[in-house]
Amino acid sequence: MECSLLGLDSSPAWLILNLLGRSRDMSTLMISSCPWGEDCAQTLDELYAIRAPLECGVFRSQLQRHYAAHHDGVDPPCRLVVRENPHDFCTYYTVDAVFDDNDEAAVTAAYWLESHTPERWDYIARLELNLPLLDDAN
Repeated sequence: MECSLLGLDSSPAWLILNLLGRSRDMSTLMISSCPWGEDCAQTLDELYAIRAPLECGVFRSQLQRHYAAHHDGVDPPCRLVVRENPHDFCTYYTVDAVFDDNDEAAVTAAYWLESHTPERWDYIARLELNLPLLDDAN
């Protein structure tokens, strides 16, 4: 499935690069599918196949904003992608950091994102997901 809006990482170009061996030094680190304190789409939900990739795309954007907010407005030097993960009973979705093992800044950024995953959806994500906005006290 290819969807550049969500950053899904199963595009033909990515597959060709993998087959050619051009990404042999690339690593992937699974971040999550949503902020750790939020309820995300569940695989048994009827609308999971629609809701999960949407949530992951929104979370991917939030992670980019989160990183930039803590790093002087600079985007992460690793690539954030929404990945389809086929499993025995269904396909589940995650946001993953893809990075060159030889790029110290990209490795550091990927692990920073994994260890600093936000607890809650931010204001923009809540708007994008059509969720109720929270007061600052919540």
